[in-house]
Amino acid sequence: MLYVDHNASPQEMFAQISGHMDWILKNPEEAIELARRSHRIFVEKFPMEKEVSNMEKFFREIIAENGTA
Repeated sequence: MLYVDHNASPQEMFAQISGHMDWILKNPEEAIELARRSHRIFVEKFPMEKEVSNMEKFFREIIAENGTA
């Protein structure tokens, strides 16, 4: 995964993204491998079933706290 500082100014973020795109174009095989590794980590750490379950628990807690359904 390539990082972009979300606290940076729009100009700085543009420069970061532009730099990442330059690197990707100059290193396509490395970029593909980086994308594969990032995707594998994402799927392992944030499976959809777990995220949906967490959201359900979160909303049930809100409903319980507010007494509304």
